[in-house]
Amino acid sequence: MRCVSAIDINVPLEVVWEITQNPERRNEWDYRVTESKKLSEGPFDKGTRCSVSGSFGFKYFLEYKYVLYEKCVKTAIKVTRCKGFPITGGGGGWTYEKVDEHSCRFHINFFLKLRKMPFEKSVDKYIVEPLFKWMSEKSLKQLKKIAEEEWALSNANQKDLIRV
Repeated sequence: MRCVSAIDINVPLEVVWEITQNPERRNEWDYRVTESKKLSEGPFDKGTRCSVSGSFGFKYFLEYKYVLYEKCVKTAIKVTRCKGFPITGGGGGWTYEKVDEHSCRFHINFFLKLRKMPFEKSVDKYIVEPLFKWMSEKSLKQLKKIAEEEWALSNANQKDLIRV
């Protein structure tokens, strides 16, 4: 099962990076995630380990590690442990594309490996993939909303400080 999607967000790329790379904020914008944690000590980098748990039609728990970490450019992860039907593995990445000084495009590209089961291809094609795609696009819209609201509030506060 693969999911590829993108959204344009009207804030500087760094704002989206800060929100998406903060595990404690993941459940604010990603509807598939109920909890997200950084498991490794130290700053984020290649090799950093994290976990997420959540639901998208079924409960799941994943641990993953970063296999690529280029600040404000791209990240890629590999699932190292998973629990929850029907996922057995996977990975993916996020790409950050600067459109102009005050906007960016955020890309997601994920794949999940499903457990062997009867009608596996049909379950993937007609249930898991459409559900994952729908929840991913809903999550991207929520990310856009949060980022743009926070950016607008930040700019309004800066303008108030300048007037004082």
